[in-house]
Amino acid sequence: MRHHGLDAHIRVERGNNTEAAGERAAGHLLDAGELPTAVVAFNDQSAPRNRAGA
Repeated sequence: MRHHGLDAHIRVERGNNTEAAGERAAGHLLDAGELPTAVVAFNDQSAPRNRAGA
């Protein structure tokens, strides 16, 4: 992203490899105002689930 001049769009939410940490990180991203166009997670445990429960 930096290579393409998109530094201002990089957002990193730190946590560990647990489902709870993934939910916290997803909540921070979704509550920040501008929705992300992509999310990359460390592993399946920390990957955010749909807040509607899907």
